[in-house]
Amino acid sequence: MPPVIRGRAVPGEDIPACRGATIGGIVEIGRGCWRGCAFCSPANRVMRHRPVDDIIKDVQANLEAGQKDIILHSEDFFSYGYRSAGPDQSMILDLVRAVKRQRPKTIDVSHLSLASVYQNQNLLRQVSEIVGVGSDQNHMSAWIGIESGSCRILRMHMPNKARPAEIEDWPEIVRECYSLFAEESWLPVASLVLGLPGERAEDVIKTTELVDSLMDYTGLMLPLFFTTIADTKLGGSKGFSRQDALPEHWQLVGLCLEYNLRHLKKLHRFYQERMTAGFGVHLALRGINLLADIMLNKYIKRMKRGEPPN
Repeated sequence: MPPVIRGRAVPGEDIPACRGATIGGIVEIGRGCWRGCAFCSPANRVMRHRPVDDIIKDVQANLEAGQKDIILHSEDFFSYGYRSAGPDQSMILDLVRAVKRQRPKTIDVSHLSLASVYQNQNLLRQVSEIVGVGSDQNHMSAWIGIESGSCRILRMHMPNKARPAEIEDWPEIVRECYSLFAEESWLPVASLVLGLPGERAEDVIKTTELVDSLMDYTGLMLPLFFTTIADTKLGGSKGFSRQDALPEHWQLVGLCLEYNLRHLKKLHRFYQERMTAGFGVHLALRGINLLADIMLNKYIKRMKRGEPPN
């Protein structure tokens, strides 16, 4: 086999089907993203959408192999069937109905764009209703990209992040979406990118202020150091490391850790419906949660003073 295999983007109908169960019951519904964030490789891929029939075959393959939970995967669930005018709401809802008819135990989506949710809030409510959030399953979840609270950084590296809204609206977009997620029992798993090229202390402070305004909303907050990916617009940039971190970076990481510990017990309770572990394992996890609360607090205090954890 050659060391490098080169190919081309295949149409949505030619994306290969699953041969059996996938990890977590993940089922691909489309590829690519039009927003073009400079650090993200899917931004360079053409958007394609798989036919509903192909998606349902993958769902059935998972269920027949014993998988009970299904995760619909794309870079933005609300971009399924996307046209220039925005999300194809009927196509999205028809897909959710078709998956629901297969009777999985739970349905989740892998990724959601906050800008898409902000512009289509009633669509999220309709998805929740079809899935049966609050009756058939206690919540839904999605990975979301906050990335930064600084409009200056968004303008530099993510100019389409808030579209069709304005970049200046980004902090309010995030807060309004979190309010909607709480209302509809969606659990957001949010990523933040620290150390993007050109980031200054004032940008990190803006992100910290945004995270602080979200502290009462249940979810997870994952601060990630910027890492160079070759096939992106920032492929030639230097990655971010511990040695590059400013006191403001540590304060942000400490706040994120505090946020996660605050919601850990509730998250464990929510995710029990997706876990096959017995009572003993759940009891052990509760003990680990309690221990983490005690052990990590000293590191949180240190980081919130602007110091590295060790």
